[in-house]
Amino acid sequence: MTLASRCVCALMTGALLVGCGGDTPVAPPPPPPECERNRTAEITFRNGSSRSTYDILLDGVRTAVIGPGQSATRTVAAGQHTVDFIFSNTRFLACNRATPNWAQCSSQFLTCSTDL
Repeated sequence: MTLASRCVCALMTGALLVGCGGDTPVAPPPPPPECERNRTAEITFRNGSSRSTYDILLDGVRTAVIGPGQSATRTVAAGQHTVDFIFSNTRFLACNRATPNWAQCSSQFLTCSTDL
């Protein structure tokens, strides 16, 4: 093989290698947030009263007990729920029943401020 043919062969091989390596790898997209994967929302229950303690019932199940000025945050399934603020150790509603419809990945709060 002559010198000229070796140079042409080397140039063609180099061109092929450059053509193969020209694509820049693309990073995969980040995973979706946990609230999107699990279809959840975050809700904070606040007690705005000065002296009453509340039991928080979420869909009929006690999920928290909060004293005056306290709050409790819970992760819930997105969608409509029933929330009752009950005076602790009673069956009496402290505030009207709420039926919020929480959007996926939203963060909201409910406050009750009634004293017994």
